[in-house]
Amino acid sequence: PGNGNGSYSSYNACLAACGCSENDPPIIEGFQSGTLPNIWSIGNLDNDKTWTITNLAGFNSSSSIYMNNEDYPANGQIDDLILPSLDLSSSSSIDLTFDYAYSLWTDPSSDPNYSDTLQVLVSSDCGNTWQKIWGKSGVDLVTSSPIFTGSAWIPVSNNQWASESINLNNYANEDDFVVKFRNITDYENNLFLDNINITSDGSTLLEEINKDAIDVYPNPSDEYVNINYDGLKQIYTILGKKLFETNENIINISSLSNGVYLIKTGNMTRRFIKE
Repeated sequence: PGNGNGSYSSYNACLAACGCSENDPPIIEGFQSGTLPNIWSIGNLDNDKTWTITNLAGFNSSSSIYMNNEDYPANGQIDDLILPSLDLSSSSSIDLTFDYAYSLWTDPSSDPNYSDTLQVLVSSDCGNTWQKIWGKSGVDLVTSSPIFTGSAWIPVSNNQWASESINLNNYANEDDFVVKFRNITDYENNLFLDNINITSDGSTLLEEINKDAIDVYPNPSDEYVNINYDGLKQIYTILGKKLFETNENIINISSLSNGVYLIKTGNMTRRFIKE
């Protein structure tokens, strides 16, 4: 089941080996660490090109995960990006959000025409069975202008990305719930994914942890906040939408609307108020 295979005499051993142990939402993944989290997995049946973290592009960031379809000489090959199993037994309102970017290689008005496909599938039995809940291909999947390039494509600005939100309330109360993203090849072009997030019951996407490890001041503030951390800082809305990132320790927030925001540094997150 789930992300593994084999035979097990112990149910607990099976859960541990196959990634079916219950994880509580929220999930946040912006692919900034350079490695895929241990509880995520990739299905690559042909052992060829597959989902790879890249620093070629990102939405409001410098990295994402992508499929190198431009260099994938195959048709109909499936590559899955599989999220960890979630326990939604205490959830009544669940949302999946993500950003994606894509351009066709060939003119869609030509005959024949081609397109890679992106799908979202879910399982309520830890991967034993799957249901497609979202999918796009062709012009519907394209996020750029012009819609085809005739060359290897990389998004160069946030305007070349699209954002998607999928309500998962039909799966509330499930305790072995899994989401996966599927790329289906068709000789076309690169496909990028970023900021894959799952929230439940209106909770903030980023948990505030290690409160004493970093300090944000003044808080509240109307123009600048200071943070005693050297390294990348990512600014999010309270629902987990990434706004921008910076390496500066004094961050200009004057352009933000009044409200509550989050600063994420490594595995540490702090709230601050813009007033």
